[in-house]
Amino acid sequence: MFLNDTEMLFDELSENFQLDELDRKIIETYLKLDHSKRMVLKEFLKEIFEKE
Repeated sequence: MFLNDTEMLFDELSENFQLDELDRKIIETYLKLDHSKRMVLKEFLKEIFEKE
């Protein structure tokens, strides 16, 4: 049941935001990371974006 709901949610997000398969995979993978790994990734991205 939960997987079905999750799949439906991703389908809706993909449609609403015109996400392609790579976009969707990035989001799904990010959400599967544990908290500490998400924090590391966010710090890395923050450093990249602050350079702009």
